Amino acid sequence: MNNNIDGYTKSACFLFFLGIKKSTKILNHLDLEEKKKIIFKMSDLSIFSKKNINIAINSYKKYYKKIFFEKNDYVKNYFNSIISRSFNDKERNKLFNIIKIKKEFLKNVKKANLKSSKNCYLILNKEHPQIIAIFLKYLNKKKSIKILSFFNKNYRYEIIRRMFKIKHMNKFSKENFFKIINHIFKEKKNIKYSNFEYVIKIFKSLSKKEKVYMLKNFFEKEDDIKKKIICEIFSFEDIFKMNNKNVYILLKYVNKEILYISIINLFEKFRNKFLKNMSKIQLNYFFKMIKENNLKFSKKDILISKQNILKILRFLLKKNILILKDLEKIYV
Repeated sequence: MNNNIDGYTKSACFLFFLGIKKSTKILNHLDLEEKKKIIFKMSDLSIFSKKNINIAINSYKKYYKKIFFEKNDYVKNYFNSIISRSFNDKERNKLFNIIKIKKEFLKNVKKANLKSSKNCYLILNKEHPQIIAIFLKYLNKKKSIKILSFFNKNYRYEIIRRMFKIKHMNKFSKENFFKIINHIFKEKKNIKYSNFEYVIKIFKSLSKKEKVYMLKNFFEKEDDIKKKIICEIFSFEDIFKMNNKNVYILLKYVNKEILYISIINLFEKFRNKFLKNMSKIQLNYFFKMIKENNLKFSKKDILISKQNILKILRFLLKKNILILKDLEKIYV
């Protein structure tokens, strides 16, 4: 028999070589047609010659040798196939996204270990000490010591104090931390400043659940920061979660035309939230417009009106006419 035996003969000989227990396990992973073809080959006992078994073993040795030298491609394909077959589309996309975030984070750790310590300091210098403390624990010890040396004494002590207190981050916190570091390294590189607008960009990239979690757990006594955050993330739909007293206060400052355009196309239950808190002038105008006009407003008109109401809400919050704690309850 020559060296070019067919694939099923090769598989049958290789399984024969592995023995009954391992062969059975392997066969259980194959589909019915493949099993039948291999079993059919096995029924011909004449194929189990020393030569054929050697050909089968050498063939599989070459195959695994090739895999070893092309390991990255093989592992990547293997990994993608396993995930594709094990999860539905939504779960798979979420998992790939988490893996992507972690890979990018590990690349940034590697970059930071290779960058000059001064450069790393310029990237991190105005970040929250908790972020710096956690990140430094991922770097090598020498690099962390050098980076810390650039901070002023009090800030350095605060970072070190927090490093002592870091124990274990849950999966949710770790993923958010990776996102923040990735954003810092992407946006700042060699930037020498950090401002609130920049941090809000990071905050806006989080999901609503994540924003609520941070508001609830990380800014307990920081009313100024909470106020700025709520001003940024408050949506028109959040108005429906406000209590009637606050809706009434808000509507006192809203122009009747803007109010009409904003709510004319709302669902009844949402529109009623506004109607029961309107002034008499606003109510009269609203019903008058419904009676007399068949005006149709563009999506752009409606959006601009809603944005104007949100601007008023932010102004009232900044001026303490609307109380932070009342609006905060919507989120926490």
